[in-house]
Amino acid sequence: MVSRSKTVAILVALSLIIIMSMGAIETRLIQNHFLESSAEQVKLSAEQLANAIADLKVPAEDNETCQEVAAWIGYNTGMRVLIIGPDNTIVVDSSGEESLVGEVIESKMLKSTIETGEINSFDFPLAGQDEVAISAPWQTGDGISGSLVMVGPLKDFARDATNQLKPF
Repeated sequence: MVSRSKTVAILVALSLIIIMSMGAIETRLIQNHFLESSAEQVKLSAEQLANAIADLKVPAEDNETCQEVAAWIGYNTGMRVLIIGPDNTIVVDSSGEESLVGEVIESKMLKSTIETGEINSFDFPLAGQDEVAISAPWQTGDGISGSLVMVGPLKDFARDATNQLKPF
């Protein structure tokens, strides 16, 4: 028969394991909440930008205009801006260093944006660890000619926000 002190010790150990597990799960849920919230905010901005770009009536392949638009958006948002052509090839990259121009992006979410005009978010490890991309349609009078992609370290922002809550 197990002594009373051993039973109490086992119950205390199990309680500690459960508490630690719950803390880890709570942290993960909070991080996911912050990530989803920041992605939604960027999606709203991307939708507004997509509507404004549609008024320009410039195809995604017009490098000069697209570079100016990408630089302006990047300057005002602090995010890396990519403009993707209809064949999923990066046409413009607002990042001066480590440009991804000419790279082909294979993503179901990006393909959905170009085909249906749906705004999507997806992981974008090609730009760096913890980078999340938000894709919006690049529309002209003829329809969708590519995608405007805004890339940022949203996972880092979510992690930092969670760390700021830890003292509470």
